[in-house]
Amino acid sequence: MKLDTLHPQARLPARRALRGRVASHEVTTPFPFSGALDDGRGDQSVHRGLFRLNRRRIEPGMVSESTLEFREALRELATIQYFESRILTAGRHATEQHAAEAPRDAAGLLTWLDGLRVSGPGQLDPMWSWLATCASERELHWFVLQEVIAEVATTDLVEVVLGNKATLPLLERLRHTAMLLGVKIPIEAADCSEVTWQSMARANLVTALAATRRSRVNAAGALAAMMMVQPARLALIDCALTRLGYDVYPPTPPVDRESVARLVHQQLLQERDGAAQIATGALMWMRTGVRCLDGYRHRLLHDASAA
Repeated sequence: MKLDTLHPQARLPARRALRGRVASHEVTTPFPFSGALDDGRGDQSVHRGLFRLNRRRIEPGMVSESTLEFREALRELATIQYFESRILTAGRHATEQHAAEAPRDAAGLLTWLDGLRVSGPGQLDPMWSWLATCASERELHWFVLQEVIAEVATTDLVEVVLGNKATLPLLERLRHTAMLLGVKIPIEAADCSEVTWQSMARANLVTALAATRRSRVNAAGALAAMMMVQPARLALIDCALTRLGYDVYPPTPPVDRESVARLVHQQLLQERDGAAQIATGALMWMRTGVRCLDGYRHRLLHDASAA
């Protein structure tokens, strides 16, 4: 069902009811929850359940106010907002110390963001070189599926941050790679059995950043990090494709520093503490990527050695 189609007059009371229920810890969930939650290291059942609800939220359809389905949709929306809030709070707490080291001026912050390409969380992980030099076609196919799922909400993030429906060349390049390998993006949540919970966790974080207006500057930081670090990662995937005999064209676009600079300047002009919030968003996104790599390693290397 598509919750965005709910009657506008129902949204405000729903939000007020949600605040009361959260304050009194009366929010119920359709999946188990142990209480331990992080932006990428939390309870697996929470991230799988939230991912499932988010997929259902974007399904097309109309919901009548007088039906049980309408009340169920409101309950699901309350559940989604509650756990998205927890994901964002946990992510900010985990990154605030590192983010505090980022420069506060635009030039310094751009240099700091550029440095994430080399020293950011997960950038030196040996999984990247393994994918480029050793991964089989089947393994690369599985890896690209995880990456596409993890970035499925990035289009919404771009719209929230940039204010338009522009498509990042990097996302187009990733989708082109998926098509080249014959990767079919699952539409229904039930079809995502091959997707790791870590990839779902990253998708949940991006969705939460895009859906929560007070996280707009964090969202800009996450987008800036993507624009900085993804070209090198996609270039390694291109190396793997070339090694496996694929004709890689067009090549992965380079880092668009001018667009990142415009993005940073815009946010710093609008927010007094924008630098710290940008750095926090960038690190939140990169930390979920580290957890994704751990999941990939377990599936691709641990399972292979066990076999």
